[in-house]
Amino acid sequence: MNLPPSPPKLPIIGNLHQLSKLPHQNLYQLSQKYGPVMLLQLGYTPTLVISSAEMAKEILQTHDIDFCSRPNSPAVKKFFYNFSDVAFSPYTDHLRERRKIFVSHLLNSKRIQSFWKAREAEINHLIESISVVCEKPVNLDEKMFDLVDGVITTVAFGKSYRGKQFEGKF
Repeated sequence: MNLPPSPPKLPIIGNLHQLSKLPHQNLYQLSQKYGPVMLLQLGYTPTLVISSAEMAKEILQTHDIDFCSRPNSPAVKKFFYNFSDVAFSPYTDHLRERRKIFVSHLLNSKRIQSFWKAREAEINHLIESISVVCEKPVNLDEKMFDLVDGVITTVAFGKSYRGKQFEGKF
């Protein structure tokens, strides 16, 4: 097997010691030495790192089947019915058919357009919540989670449930 270049690694932790709190900077520095495609060992997990848009496009076009399944994990297996849902199923012909049905019925342009008001309301709420604390640092992870959560609950239940409002509702 012809593997891409890889920086030296340590037993057990692999290349984790080469990543700091700013891994994007470390990955950039490593890519300058090892090229736009390199193999890192993150603990026991071999990880292909692609650091150029052109190379990512080429790899995803020529090896798309190799990358279209998600990694298996015990939590996903437990919560998503032994990988039988649309999001986490291994890539098979059966999954392709299920995704076609999913997209044609749930994600068609008419259905997406019907979600517009919910998206607009939640984006307005996001902007307001950020502007209230504009002088302080903002955790965008939390804000984006709240945004997506608000859109999903509004579309699914007709109302946005934020934070503790969920408790006892279901």
